Amino acid sequence: MHELKIVHHNHIQTMFSLEAAASGAQRKRCERGRVVNENLRPTEIIRRVGQFFPVAVVQELGPADSPHIHSAPGAEHLPGGSVRRRRDADHPAVRGGTAMTIRMDEGAAELLDTLHKAGYAAYVVGGCVRDSLLGLTPHDWDLCTSALPQQVMELFGAQRCIPTGLQHGTVTVKQSGALYEITTFRTEGTYTDGRHPDEVHFVPDVREDLARRDFTINAMAYNEKEGLVDPFGGQADLQSGIVRAVGVPRQRFTEDALRILRLYRFAARFGFAIDPPTAQAAQELCAHLDCVSVERIEEELAKLLAAPAPAAYLDKKILLVILPELSSEALAAAKPVVDACPAGEQALPIRLAALLLSLGEGGTRRTLRRLRCSNALIEEAAVLVREARRRDGSFLFGHEFGLRHPADAS
Repeated sequence: MHELKIVHHNHIQTMFSLEAAASGAQRKRCERGRVVNENLRPTEIIRRVGQFFPVAVVQELGPADSPHIHSAPGAEHLPGGSVRRRRDADHPAVRGGTAMTIRMDEGAAELLDTLHKAGYAAYVVGGCVRDSLLGLTPHDWDLCTSALPQQVMELFGAQRCIPTGLQHGTVTVKQSGALYEITTFRTEGTYTDGRHPDEVHFVPDVREDLARRDFTINAMAYNEKEGLVDPFGGQADLQSGIVRAVGVPRQRFTEDALRILRLYRFAARFGFAIDPPTAQAAQELCAHLDCVSVERIEEELAKLLAAPAPAAYLDKKILLVILPELSSEALAAAKPVVDACPAGEQALPIRLAALLLSLGEGGTRRTLRRLRCSNALIEEAAVLVREARRRDGSFLFGHEFGLRHPADAS
């Protein structure tokens, strides 16, 4: 019988230990989103795995299907096992009102200034506004404007513009050595394929554009003159730690089923609760995920697993659609192990190994190939699964907590 064992050291950090028996083999690892070739011995892989574990971990675990997550200070537990971070009074999302100032990226500010001087309405929009309100540094700055795509190209010139999505109103503009997407305010028609709008209509009002977006925390726009444009209460939801669909949840998920996975990914990333009507619609419509490409499913799953404590957001109904190889019992057993593993993009092979351990090495390889994961990721996750099951089936983290693996239950 194999067992999963979880423990902690001083309740401060976790250590991961897997002994490798195989001899030298070529391994690859992902670094900054790029695959780097390396000739690594299995023991070196395990040594690097051990470096990824300076994180707070599972404490005093209860039943496998309802783990008590030991969260960072300032977190609170919610019904259903999800975790929400409490906002301090001086947190940017709490203390700011509609008159707050967002410190914009220099290139984005220059583009807004040019559009405004030409007589067009323009804002930074979406994730960059959300992250700024949370005190985070945005990775990308997207702009929206009343200018039509052709007007944007005429304003900034052909040398600086890339017509990346003219049919949807998007032009990519080079500015200050970076690329910025500028999209015309639009509404969208029907979604026949459950993923993409059949047609778009350009509109003059940013509020109409925000109404088509997925979640309230992503449906905010900003410029220095008008401040925050937030018609759906996104800032209030940031303050409350809630992910909520814009408008009618069923409509949002019927339009684009990928939003179902994005819902859980955003909630896991920020440790937010999910609005109950939004969660209900997502679960009722999760069968529609069959129209989403496996590449996009893999991308969203990877981002979800990179979150600090994703177990509470690995919803059984959703996971059994995108990972039908995994039984309900195996998922319940894997959840506390996944949370005890390190967070972050580089630790993805470890969390995948923890999640898929019940499938064995062969099953893990087949599942990750089906999801079209990179060869490097497949190999690294499969090696971890093989070594864990070859020894005693254990992920070791300090003093023992025994958890029978469903694959070996008698």
